[in-house]
Amino acid sequence: MPWVEHKAVVKAPLESVWDFICVMNNWAKFLKGYQKHEELNEKESVWTLKGDIGILCRVVHFKVFITEWTEPEKVKFILEGINERVTGEGRFLASPIPDNNNTELNFKLTLNAGGMIGPLVNAMLKPMLKPVTVEMAENIAEEIEKLQA
Repeated sequence: MPWVEHKAVVKAPLESVWDFICVMNNWAKFLKGYQKHEELNEKESVWTLKGDIGILCRVVHFKVFITEWTEPEKVKFILEGINERVTGEGRFLASPIPDNNNTELNFKLTLNAGGMIGPLVNAMLKPMLKPVTVEMAENIAEEIEKLQA
């Protein structure tokens, strides 16, 4: 099961980081391949992503369930493929950096493709997950910092 973790330093206090990540609409658009999302309620949404994995190009619809909101530090979620056999989970974990009013934002994402070609897709996902996660975390950090200016 491919997974990745990335830490980014946000030049903003923990409270500002929390104000951003506690609202899914703020960060959904920063995921690579983002097409759209629809919020069903405070804890459920449907995301549409276009993914290019090697020779495979697919539009995938995920149901996203927020499983934990722990203010001001943690958001956890699970993913369930609607039109593809993909499951996963992720989390944001924010912690203050002592002595400088910055925050460390740790993002972790796990995906697992199922079905007949699941093992092949997982093998192709593994090296692609890191750059996608780094880009998302860095873009979120940048956006939070812009809001501080």
